[in-house]
Amino acid sequence: MDSAEFIKCELLPKLLTDGKLSSYSDAAIKSCEASKLGEDGTYMRTLCYRAKVELFSAKSGRTERADLVIKLTPPKIPLEFYQGGNYADLFENEFITYTVVLPLLKDLDIFYPRYYYSSQTPQEEIIVLSDFTSDGWSVAKPVTNLSLENILASVKLLGKFHGYSYGIKETNPELFSEIRKQLKLTSFHADSSGSDAWDIMMTKSIRRGTNSIRESGEARNGIPEHFLMDLEAYLANPMKVQHRLNGSQEPLAVLCHGDFLSNNIAFRRTTRADGTICLDAMMFDFQTLRYSSPMVDLATFMANSTGVDVRKPHFDDIFRSYHTELVKALCEKWNKNEDELPSHYSHSSFLEEYAKYLPFGYSVAASFIPILHCPLDDPVANMLKFSPDNEEFEGFMAEMLALGGEIVNRELRGLIEDMYTLQQRTGVTFE
Repeated sequence: MDSAEFIKCELLPKLLTDGKLSSYSDAAIKSCEASKLGEDGTYMRTLCYRAKVELFSAKSGRTERADLVIKLTPPKIPLEFYQGGNYADLFENEFITYTVVLPLLKDLDIFYPRYYYSSQTPQEEIIVLSDFTSDGWSVAKPVTNLSLENILASVKLLGKFHGYSYGIKETNPELFSEIRKQLKLTSFHADSSGSDAWDIMMTKSIRRGTNSIRESGEARNGIPEHFLMDLEAYLANPMKVQHRLNGSQEPLAVLCHGDFLSNNIAFRRTTRADGTICLDAMMFDFQTLRYSSPMVDLATFMANSTGVDVRKPHFDDIFRSYHTELVKALCEKWNKNEDELPSHYSHSSFLEEYAKYLPFGYSVAASFIPILHCPLDDPVANMLKFSPDNEEFEGFMAEMLALGGEIVNRELRGLIEDMYTLQQRTGVTFE
């Protein structure tokens, strides 16, 4: 039975029997459609389906509709990829987020999908959520180089999320500590040797940007050779750096989304009570929720989802919007005024933290931006090529390192210029 048939014939009837889909005890499934998501090239680690279910209650004579998104572990995924990809932890993190973390924010102005159900059976994990597109939300297309309006909506949402998380940390440290203990760090491995295929890919990708600057004299903008060499040395093993920076860096560590990219953010225009129309943002896909520096989220977003043409002239406005929203949410949750907050919540403190973490964002973007610009037809199938023992590996690696051409090269150069400018501005260096 394929995944679509499983959803229609087994999963949805179970949810209905368990009372998850309807308030009517006699409700029956009148019709159901299930279609695979991600076939437009959107990058997804899990297998996702959209289900549209029509329900009918004979006693009441009423019809209901449930629009769902079902996330599954890819079927028949090799055990080494299942374990290496931490699929069990990914699904557990999302379950914890929806059942423990987000209920703490339910009365606040933060949007996220509705949770219906999850199952943690190894290699057969499932989570069922509402399909937010039925409520007018949509992911920006393309998912990279967002407009300034989309960027501002995203960072304001992120600032609010971090601010409320800080508020919980400050007002209820015992609860916050319990949440922290349950979360798994799913994306990075401290014992990375540098010989794993993804390690090789990330390491080679780092030099794509630095070499592009060396080869394009007009793009150097005064960036000295020693800075490029220092960056390459600092990111000689990107996975180890990423793992270290994902640790609980106090005092700014907070609950982070962990994968705050434009393909995990949806937007909707809303008319306010005063008649003004604004753009709201919602975050979804909480499988990588973690306790870390807030700049894990912001640096990842800025490096992967914004383009140099918008980010460079508007950086100060973007960063200020994020920090202002964070402080506002923290003060609301903590019942304090801004001038009463500890100094580590200041704008300058966060800017220095961002300068420290932008190399982290770059290390992700160097290998991921090419995929965002030129999506892979089947990411799961491509994983099978991603082994140094595969005879196609060298060719596949060369193809990946050239993906996106000069468009990607220019974006990587822009990020390196950002790192250099921030270090000159803040005094932060590679550590």
